[in-house]
Amino acid sequence: MAGVLLALGTVSCQFPGYHVGADSSDKGGVSAGGAAAIAGGGGSAGTAGAAGMATGGVAGQGDNFPEPVGMTLGAETGKAFFGAAAGGDAFADACPVNQVLVGLEGTTGNPKDVVHSVSGRCGEVSVEKRADGSGYDVHINPSVLLPERGEPTPTVQGANCPADQAMTGFSGRAGSVIDALQIRCASVRIVGSAPNFELLVHGAASAGSIGGLGGPTFDVTECAPNQLAFGQYVHVKGLPSGFGLLCAVPSLALE
Repeated sequence: MAGVLLALGTVSCQFPGYHVGADSSDKGGVSAGGAAAIAGGGGSAGTAGAAGMATGGVAGQGDNFPEPVGMTLGAETGKAFFGAAAGGDAFADACPVNQVLVGLEGTTGNPKDVVHSVSGRCGEVSVEKRADGSGYDVHINPSVLLPERGEPTPTVQGANCPADQAMTGFSGRAGSVIDALQIRCASVRIVGSAPNFELLVHGAASAGSIGGLGGPTFDVTECAPNQLAFGQYVHVKGLPSGFGLLCAVPSLALE
């Protein structure tokens, strides 16, 4: 397989055309270079294969390409943060490697008022090939809770992403402390065909919330486009006074 280093087990890499896009209309899942490379066929690099190489394909690869088997996350690219960051203590808590946030668990006063504590819920990502061979589906199964930050009470609330979605942002209410957090979640899809798969993060929308109805609202705070949240960044002065997400770019894992 020309131009590709393979090892036993899973490899994390991106072929020409394997990229993250904001919407399935970006490039239709198949680049011109990838199509030209396929036209070049396996074996020796002929004229069509060379043309494929020149336009972004890989000459001489044929149709025996690695398949998507999972998702990996790059290094943290930044924090999507809202609230007070002076005084108190700050905590950055990451999910297990290559897991993403799929919701929040928190506690409030009784009756419900402000967020007394918050803890992110992680999710394990897997990729499954459809039985009819038409493509691949991304599944995200809830797993562990991150450390609880703040001053917990017995009144527990939860906010969860829809099935097989991950957190990309949040909105809410806040004054001197966090009154409420509403999560935003997006789907993760694999489109296209070998060797030009695309991993798409799209359709972010509000989901559940924790907290009460007090305090002024604040605008949506999100990871950069095409990124997913993989951890929490909580600033506390007794109660949470600031909240944020650790963000990273996802990529396909292939074997």
